[in-house]
Amino acid sequence: MQTLFAWLLMLTVLQSHVNSKFLDDYCGAPISNQSITKLRQPQAGWLAHISNGTHVLCSGSLISKQFVLSAAQCIDVHGKLFVQLGVSNATKSPHWYTVSNVVIPSHSGKRLQRDIGLLKLSQSVDYNDFVYPICIALNTNTLDMVKILQNFTTSAWLSKNKNPQTIVLSQLSRDRCKLNLSGNVTPKEICAASLQRNNSCFIDSGSALTQPIIQGSNIVREMLFGIRGYVNGRSWCSEPAIYIDVAECVGWIETVVQQYDGTDSRAVATPEVNQHLKHSLSRMGKNILLFKNCRGNSLQSKLRARIYGPNYIGQGWFITHRFVITNAKDLPESAESLYVGLPGTLRSYDEFSVQSVFKHPEFSEDYKNDIALLRVHQRVAMGHLRPICMLLKENQQELAKSSPPISFDYVQTANRIQVVRKIDALADPRICTNRLLKTIEPNQLCVVVPPETVQKNATRGGILGLRMMYSGKEWLILFGISSYSHNDIEVFTNVMEHTQWIANVVNSDFRL
Repeated sequence: MQTLFAWLLMLTVLQSHVNSKFLDDYCGAPISNQSITKLRQPQAGWLAHISNGTHVLCSGSLISKQFVLSAAQCIDVHGKLFVQLGVSNATKSPHWYTVSNVVIPSHSGKRLQRDIGLLKLSQSVDYNDFVYPICIALNTNTLDMVKILQNFTTSAWLSKNKNPQTIVLSQLSRDRCKLNLSGNVTPKEICAASLQRNNSCFIDSGSALTQPIIQGSNIVREMLFGIRGYVNGRSWCSEPAIYIDVAECVGWIETVVQQYDGTDSRAVATPEVNQHLKHSLSRMGKNILLFKNCRGNSLQSKLRARIYGPNYIGQGWFITHRFVITNAKDLPESAESLYVGLPGTLRSYDEFSVQSVFKHPEFSEDYKNDIALLRVHQRVAMGHLRPICMLLKENQQELAKSSPPISFDYVQTANRIQVVRKIDALADPRICTNRLLKTIEPNQLCVVVPPETVQKNATRGGILGLRMMYSGKEWLILFGISSYSHNDIEVFTNVMEHTQWIANVVNSDFRL
């Protein structure tokens, strides 16, 4: 009763006759209860439990007939996932759905503040009074109301209750959150906690931060304002926690859902055609590029790989339609244990298995020669996305190195995350050696980076590129791959120094 009273009080905050378009029109309340004349506390029909078949990993929110929104780090795992809907209803049996695809923004690993991901269900959900989506306002002005809200609701677990319960959370000041959390709370994040201490109350990662609104004169809906960021396990309801502000992600969410409703952009594993590969792969001495069909001058045009293995997730880049370049350190050596996905696309789980692992023969655990090649079983083709270019000829490499190298930052704009390239200057190896207290090898590159950039953007497997004009067009050329960062220094393995080994592995494996 106390929770219902608090919910009714919060409802008065948003009695401004919200006029907003939603991602799904049948959202925020049971089909038979979308009227203020039948007002009752919502039962969180959008609540989803995400499972690997044996354990519940986290919570999520149903946002349309085939998509569930959750925390990216929770769902970015190897193996099959399942979604359970209808869990808020104590009298009905929940429904199980298989996850067919997962979509995670390419920037999601950078920081918790945009730790979101979407699960695509294998079949459409039939809405009823116990299963329905949460409202996501497509008008960001509506979502900006989060700044004036003092309270929200979320689903929590209480030890005395078998089913999740709706509780009230209060929005906390950033100063108060800083005292309880490591790191700053940005203006694009929400900090909230229950003001009532209860040692038997827990909240899952991926849980929804919601608020009831009145639309028009008599329609009551529950609207999504935040997603609880990833934590290792459950956390106390009274502990201050970070929620991702949905207003910062709504453009990306809408794009992904609409993209699926239009054409399915899922990667297609096409049959291997040896003759095609023979024409596409360059022979040493005949061409300047390892792979001819690698055109494109932006990072967004390149095929990026997410590599999964036992207790391992890594990043790499396709250099042909069958080969991925990545870091050798910590990479499992058993090909049978590795799988490759395509982040930022509607990829299927276990879509590309790995056939062979090639670590550089002179690799050592102290990051020397820190590169490896993976050969996937099937040729990967993905619309406009292409492998990244590699130069074969030394004179062309020297020509490309005459221009300054470029790296890439992720920048938040009004509606989406943009990948912005920036010009870097290679640092004197002696400076890097002094800062790192570690010798920079001749086949390594180092860049001095501002402290906040190192923490936010330095990611193993990230690339250092070069720009080069070829056939009247600008091409993005692979120069280095990030190995590690420390003390404002980012160290890259110079991929160009290993061109001969890379070309030999690629060409000999195809018996060209």
